[in-house]
Amino acid sequence: MTPLNSANPKIDAPIYTKLRSLNSARFLDASKITDFAAQKFVRKQISRARRADHILKDVVSGRHNRHRKAQAWGFDMMVASLIFITGIIIFYIYAINYPKESQETLDKLFNEGEIITEMILSRGLPDDWNENNVVRIGLTSEDKINETKLERFYALADSQSNPLGYVKAKSALNTRYNFFMNFSQQMVINGRSVAGIGNSFEGQSTKNIIKITRATIYQNKIVSLNLYLWE
Repeated sequence: MTPLNSANPKIDAPIYTKLRSLNSARFLDASKITDFAAQKFVRKQISRARRADHILKDVVSGRHNRHRKAQAWGFDMMVASLIFITGIIIFYIYAINYPKESQETLDKLFNEGEIITEMILSRGLPDDWNENNVVRIGLTSEDKINETKLERFYALADSQSNPLGYVKAKSALNTRYNFFMNFSQQMVINGRSVAGIGNSFEGQSTKNIIKITRATIYQNKIVSLNLYLWE
């Protein structure tokens, strides 16, 4: 019989028990290793998934930015095309209408010129009109130029010395256009030669101008009366 040591008892476990404990320890260590590897693998997969997600977001963002840039470029092209087409339309309308408007203005000038010329070659209203009572300017008496009326017309319509009189003369001739009248021979007013009556267009910028010519008698000679109407 083996003696017992009460001070330090030592009991040996059976061999199979030690082996089982060792195997359990090894099994636990292997489980820990397996869990660590699994966690590492999961973390790696999560990291890869995140990188893939970032890459996907970058791709989608890039496509979106390119799409926005394409939209902006397309909008700019549309605006530029609209401006270009509008310019072409305006130019086309102007090119069509300008000659027509210019011709209409010339027609008005000719019509008014004809009426004014007939008025000037009449007796006027009243017959012995002057600057204060004139209603309609006329320069003839007995179918020839009355030099007294001619001098009154010159004094009234001198745009340099009598601007208000020139405006009144235009009103008496019933026109809003500028006018200038002369003869085919030298005109004499109060004993001196003058170029004509009214506002001369020479040296001025004219947009439209017409000339009406009529035959009359001045100083017992047949002369041409020239009326210029201009704007």
